[in-house]
Amino acid sequence: MNYLAVFNNSAYRMPLKDGTLFELKENDLIMFKQVYTSIDVDFELKKMIAWLVSNPSNRKTKRGIMRFINGWLGRAKPQTVQSQVSQRQYIQNTTLEQRLNDDSWAN
Repeated sequence: MNYLAVFNNSAYRMPLKDGTLFELKENDLIMFKQVYTSIDVDFELKKMIAWLVSNPSNRKTKRGIMRFINGWLGRAKPQTVQSQVSQRQYIQNTTLEQRLNDDSWAN
């Protein structure tokens, strides 16, 4: 599979069980963004694609992919503006090595 085709910035293409790619239509993307206002839909779609690429045996069919997308977005945790700012500040104020060695999450 051509992973460059999957991770194209102009569209969201999701690998399906039969080896084809499902391209999310622009009006579906707009609908999801209007419905799920408390989450970063673009970020969640990228996570879905990465999950589908990493789990080929769990890929969806053309018939079931929209249900998968809707279910994923429905379970996504809302991001508050403060948590987004905090994450950005953490990334900007630390080096990659510091973040890799950070074990504060384990406490």
